[in-house]
Amino acid sequence: MLSSSANVHRSGDPVTTARKGGWCWGIYYQTRGTEPPSSGIWYYDHPEFYEADDFQIEIIEVADENAFQWFHDDGALCNGMFGAGADWDVTTVKNLESGALKSHIIKRSHLRAGLAVVAQKFPHAFGQIMEDNTDAPCADTFLQAVVFGEEKYG
Repeated sequence: MLSSSANVHRSGDPVTTARKGGWCWGIYYQTRGTEPPSSGIWYYDHPEFYEADDFQIEIIEVADENAFQWFHDDGALCNGMFGAGADWDVTTVKNLESGALKSHIIKRSHLRAGLAVVAQKFPHAFGQIMEDNTDAPCADTFLQAVVFGEEKYG
């Protein structure tokens, strides 16, 4: 099984990051099981990634944090505080199966539509994007616009 650390991007934004009570469990290159190219440290920092005909990312949403549970690598329920001793991949799979997590496949058209939503509904954030001066709240607004077409989580 692919190591989650090789494929997933986790932000430090307290709204976005699920580990801090946010809505986004992870952002994956193409899908959870696809190994990103080894051209540099971050796959998403290369324009050719977005220009590719097969552009796709998978975003995992924490859809029901009350139903979310941590699991060990053997599939046993983990009672550790904040997932201590839990396995990220097994936890992801089991919570996707239960509906506590939800997968969203994002294509280039979703990025364009999300950018239009930001321009219309969040002009300040759009200005930050155009000035290449984004911060975590701006990135979260953009990501939610891409995934949901609106700001679902405040």
